[in-house]
Amino acid sequence: MKVGIVSIYPDKSERYSYKGGVATYTKNLVEAIVSADSNIKAIVLAEREAKKFSYYEKGKKIKVIRSWRRGIFFYKDIIKSVAEEDLKFLHLHQEFRLYGEIYTSFLFLYLLWRLKIMKVKTIVTIHGVLSQQSINKDFIKENNINFPPFLVKTAFTIVLKVIGKLADGIIVHDKLFEKFLVKDYKVKPEKISVALLGVHDIKSKVSKQKAKQLLGIKKKRVVLFYGYVTGYKSPDILLEAFADYAQKDKNSLLIFAGGKHPKMKEDKKYLEKYKALQKLGRNINKDQIWWYGFIEEKDIEKVIMSSDLLVFPYSVAISASGPLASAFSYKKPFLISETLKEMFNNKDIVFKNKPEDLRLKLERFFKKKIKIDGFVNKERKKRLNKSIAKKTILIYTKFYG
Repeated sequence: MKVGIVSIYPDKSERYSYKGGVATYTKNLVEAIVSADSNIKAIVLAEREAKKFSYYEKGKKIKVIRSWRRGIFFYKDIIKSVAEEDLKFLHLHQEFRLYGEIYTSFLFLYLLWRLKIMKVKTIVTIHGVLSQQSINKDFIKENNINFPPFLVKTAFTIVLKVIGKLADGIIVHDKLFEKFLVKDYKVKPEKISVALLGVHDIKSKVSKQKAKQLLGIKKKRVVLFYGYVTGYKSPDILLEAFADYAQKDKNSLLIFAGGKHPKMKEDKKYLEKYKALQKLGRNINKDQIWWYGFIEEKDIEKVIMSSDLLVFPYSVAISASGPLASAFSYKKPFLISETLKEMFNNKDIVFKNKPEDLRLKLERFFKKKIKIDGFVNKERKKRLNKSIAKKTILIYTKFYG
C-alpha cells in the first residue's frame, strides 16, 4: 500500500518542531505506521522554504518530499507532487493556518475537489473542530480574530461541511470532536473515525530529582505549563491561581514554558497579550516562577521530568493537545479545565475555569488528596503510537478500496 501524507513536518533528524504540534504528531504517526506494517510505503508531501527536494527516513520506508510552500499556491505544488508520485491514496492534515493565512483553508477545499476529479481517495485528519456554541465574543477577543463571531461561524461551517462532503474519510482525535462534526456541521457519522492523539512510549533517562538538579531547581513542588501560548489555552487562569497558591506554599515553582506561537509571532495584538501575561506573571514571587518560553528539543525531557504536575486551563475544546500527549509520554499527572472534561472519565483531574477553583485543586493535589498516577498509566496504554498506528492502518484499509 502506497500512502501519501500531506502535512507540515519536522526538519530532517528532528522530532519536536518549532513549526507546531501537527508536525511532530505527523512524524510520530508515520514512523509508527511503517513500523507496524512493512507493506506500507509512506510518501510525505511536506512544506518547503525554498527549492523542492527529497530524502529518506527510517531506511527507505519513508520518503519525504519538500513539496509545497505555504501561501496562495500551496495546492498547485501538492497536486503536481501527487501526479509525479502517482499517488492514489492521500492522508491530508487540516488545521486553520496550516497552509498559510486563513484563506488557505478555503483553497484546501479546492484541493480536495481537484483530488476527487483525479480519482485520488482522501482521508483528512481535522486537527481543530470548534463547537458552534464556543464561537462567541470571548473566543474572538481571546484569539485576536479580526472578524465578528457570525463570520467565524460561517467560515468554520463552510470549511468543515465541505470537507465532510469531499473527503472519503475523516479522522478526529476524540469522540467530543466527532460529536461536534455530526451535530454542528452535519457530517455523516459513517465518514468519521476516531483515532486518539498518539503518545510516544518514552522511557526517561533522567529521574525527577536529577532533572531538577540539571535545571538548578531547588523548590520541592513544581507545576508546569507547556505549549504555544494561544488565547483559548487561558494561561492567565493558571498565572492568577498560582499567584494565590504560592503565597501559602513558598516551596513551590511554576515553570511557564509557553512559547510564542510561530503563526502569530509577528502579530502586534498577539504580542501585546503575551506581554500582558508576562506582567501578570510578575504577581508571583521571582523565585517561584520561571518564565521559560519555548522549550528546545534537547531540553524537553529535563523540563517535563522536573515537574510534579502539568496544568491545562483551556477555555475552548478545539483540538487534542500535544503537551497533554507529552504528559502521558512521561507518565506525569495533570489537571484539566472543565471545558475538556468530556475527554476523560475522571472528576479528580477537572477544575472549573476559575483561578480560585484551580488554586483549590493544586492544594488538594499537593496534599495528596488526589491520586492520578493510576489513571494516567491506564489512559497512556490506549494512546501509545503503536496502538494508534494500528487503528490508523485499519482506517486506511477501510477507505483504500
